[in-house]
Amino acid sequence: MLLQLKSAFNSCAATRNASGFGWDEGLKMPTATAEVWDAYIDRHPKAARWRTTPFPLYNDILYLVEGIVATGAGAFHPGAQTQSQTQTETQAETDVDSQSQSQSGAAMDTDTQSQGPATPPHRSRGRNRDKTLKVCMCLEISRLC
Repeated sequence: MLLQLKSAFNSCAATRNASGFGWDEGLKMPTATAEVWDAYIDRHPKAARWRTTPFPLYNDILYLVEGIVATGAGAFHPGAQTQSQTQTETQAETDVDSQSQSQSGAAMDTDTQSQGPATPPHRSRGRNRDKTLKVCMCLEISRLC
């Protein structure tokens, strides 16, 4: 039951977020012109149900799964530059700029000592509590269906 609900949500969300589609908040259905629907259904036959079927739990499930559902945004693509590589290169460029500015300016103060890397802030356990609440709400919604 829960897997069917998740599958239906993912299918409806993909249709809603596709190019050319809108969302009718009153009907809780994706909207588009007939031409857009026909072209989309040719590529995604399972999405045909959303042309006539509302999904009244969409906003509730979106609240539950937002940030949890895999979207592929962080997927590894061989040969592609990773975000950490980009950040490292940007940091290296910034360090070179800072070093050249400090050398060309006044002499550095030798009395100050480097404090080393900052300690990362402690993560609160609120995230786990939020996820637990979302799972409980999802189970309650699936029980009502």
